[in-house]
Amino acid sequence: LNALFSATTSTCVTGLVVYDTFSHWSLFGQGVILILIQIGGIGLVTLATFFTYIMRQKIGLNNMVLAQESVNTNSIRNLNSLVKLVIVSTLVVELAGAMLLATRFIPRYGAEGIWISIFTAISAYCNAGIDVFGRETPFSSLTHFSDDVVVNVTIMLLIIIGGLGFVVFQDILSYRKNRHLMLHTRTVLLVTGFLIIMGAVVFFLVEYNNPGTLKNMPLGQKILASFFQSVTPRTAGFNTVDLAGMHDPTKLFMCVLMFIGAAPGSTGGGIKVTTFMVLIMTVIGTLRNKT
Repeated sequence: LNALFSATTSTCVTGLVVYDTFSHWSLFGQGVILILIQIGGIGLVTLATFFTYIMRQKIGLNNMVLAQESVNTNSIRNLNSLVKLVIVSTLVVELAGAMLLATRFIPRYGAEGIWISIFTAISAYCNAGIDVFGRETPFSSLTHFSDDVVVNVTIMLLIIIGGLGFVVFQDILSYRKNRHLMLHTRTVLLVTGFLIIMGAVVFFLVEYNNPGTLKNMPLGQKILASFFQSVTPRTAGFNTVDLAGMHDPTKLFMCVLMFIGAAPGSTGGGIKVTTFMVLIMTVIGTLRNKT
C-alpha cells in the first residue's frame, strides 16, 4: 500500500510522502520515483505525443485533441512545435538548475552531490517537492539550506519557471517577432508576481518574531526564507523552515496559495492563476454591475 502511495504521489507530483525518500528507498527506488516525477510533471500525454513524433508515426485526431488540452494550446497547427518546446525546455532548464545546485552539493556531499543535484532540480521544476536530504535529518527538506542563497534562488526559479506553463514559454520566446503578449501570458505573469510578493510580505510580517520559524535568523535570511515559503506552496512542497512551527494565520494563508496553485499547462496544480483572476474580475464586475 505504501509503495502504491509513493508511486501515486510521485506521478501526481504532490510531494506527500509516507517514508523519507533517502532513508527508506534504495538508489533504484529513488530512480523510479524520479522517473515518475518527470513523467507526471511533463504529462503522460505530452510525452507520448513527443515520442510519436520522434518515431514519425501518425497521430489520430482524438489523440491530437488530448495533447492539445495537455499543453493548454488553442491551435492544433502549432501542436508539434509546442510539444517539442515542452521537452527541450524541460531538459534545458532542469540541466541548468542541476549544474547550479551542483556547485553547492558536490563540495558538501562529494560525487553523490551530482545525483542530489539532478534529483532536486527535476523535483523542483516539476513542482513535486520530494527530496533526498534525509541524509541530513529525515523529513528535513531544505531546512539545512535556509541560509544558502544559491540553493534557495535556484530552486525558487525552477519552481516558478515550471509553474508558468509551456504556452507562456512559447509566447515569451516569440515576443521578439510578434511584439505582443497574449492576455493569458500577461495574466499569468501578473498574478504570479503579485502572489509571490504578497506571500513573502505576509510570511515576513506574521512570522518575524516567531521563535519556531524566523525569529533567530538574520534579516537577510528572514527575507530569503519568506520568499521561499511564498514560492513553494504554489504546489512545490519544499520548505526551509519548520512548517509545524508557523502561526495559524500563516498556515491559512499558505492554504490559499496552495489552493490557487500555478498556471494552466504547467507542471503545477491548483485551480490555476487564470481561474483565480477570472473569479476576482467576476466579483469586481458584479459589484460594479458590469458583465
